[in-house]
Amino acid sequence: MTWPEAARTTLGCAVVCVLAYAALTLLGQDTGPVQAPVVMVLARWWWERHRDWAAGAAAGLAGSLVVFVLLGPLRAHLDRLAADSSATCAGAVTGVVVLTVGSRLRARARGAAGRSRPGAGRWTTAGGTWDHSRPGRRSGGRART
Repeated sequence: MTWPEAARTTLGCAVVCVLAYAALTLLGQDTGPVQAPVVMVLARWWWERHRDWAAGAAAGLAGSLVVFVLLGPLRAHLDRLAADSSATCAGAVTGVVVLTVGSRLRARARGAAGRSRPGAGRWTTAGGTWDHSRPGRRSGGRART
């Protein structure tokens, strides 16, 4: 995973936090599910692009811990919705950074040890073998239609 991709994802999560805060404020809600849309965005991004289970688990735990630790102090100084949005954004940033660092370290360790998994990212369907590392490409070079 590249750092620019992590930065784009972090920016997307911040935008989702701001939009959730704005929507809930306009609806007159002082509490609401600010975390749910951010978690859905991050989970979909991880599932589609970076299925590193160890790095994903570490990112989820680190992000959740940051949200848990920040909620109390932020709620003492901000209203509940602003505190939830701020803590969620900080947790998302932490999760993305941990996922990026973890993925890069694990990839480097696999490469250094010569343990790249043969066939990783490939699956077979009735139409042939798909190579997940090259989206839209079948093995053999034919483009997906």
